[in-house]
Amino acid sequence: MEKWAGLFLVAVSATGFGLMSSFARLASKLNVNLFTLLSFRFLLAFLILLAICIFTKKSFHLACKKIIIISLLGILGYAVMAYLLFSSYNYMPASIATIIFYAYPLLTYVISIISRHEDFKLSKAGILLICLFGLFISIYSGGEIEIIGLVFAFGAGLIYSLFIFISDTFIKDIPSVVSSTMICLTSGLTLLFIGISRHQVSPHVSMEGWAIITALSIASTVIPIVFFFNGVKLIGATNSAIVSIIEPITSMLFSMLFFHDVLNRMQMTGIVIVLVATISSQLNFDKRSMLNNFSN
Repeated sequence: MEKWAGLFLVAVSATGFGLMSSFARLASKLNVNLFTLLSFRFLLAFLILLAICIFTKKSFHLACKKIIIISLLGILGYAVMAYLLFSSYNYMPASIATIIFYAYPLLTYVISIISRHEDFKLSKAGILLICLFGLFISIYSGGEIEIIGLVFAFGAGLIYSLFIFISDTFIKDIPSVVSSTMICLTSGLTLLFIGISRHQVSPHVSMEGWAIITALSIASTVIPIVFFFNGVKLIGATNSAIVSIIEPITSMLFSMLFFHDVLNRMQMTGIVIVLVATISSQLNFDKRSMLNNFSN
């Protein structure tokens, strides 16, 4: 039952994260620049999460080591990852950038094998390689892609794989809402500081712009981050990374809905390959245990 709950939480999280590219494009149309969007996104999410922590009486009394790790996750991990991913949207279609970003499940698995001596499973490695093949087809099957965009999107995936691994290794015992609150604060302050130093943060945003930022904070930050941390605790880093592959589908559907993006046949084929491989990987569920769950 815990595994199913973990899968559900990570799937909801991935759906929320999949909305980011559409929110970013809507914000761009309203002349909300990248640093304004990202810094206020995280700071508003911090305020919402802080209110939840106060209401639920969560404690922030953590060991110094944990505080440092969480701060680094926010500063070096989430802030940089978000900046790279959102920047990549300027150099290629958002749906393709998201697909490139999803090289991170394989990276997470490799990191787990190297650092944790996780058992190498040929079936899981094969599934991940099939996912990469699908990504390759999607990347080279149409749409203008600049090298800098490719570097940004893949770099975001690499950083996120480290983020997942470190979260699962070092802060698993901390309530998800607490760690999420601190990560949003450090991410927001980092992006705000960088943006101000580059004169790229402006509070002069239209009402429509603030509506987009608020929606981004709730639907693509608060809910996904909290759900993801809870999901990782239940199913682990590698499985969480693999399940999150449904994000490109969410990104694609909303891009088609809001911006009338069109994916060609080869791109669709690549996405289908990735999805089929991902679903197959989650049939790691022992069939016997599934039958037992249904019978109980």
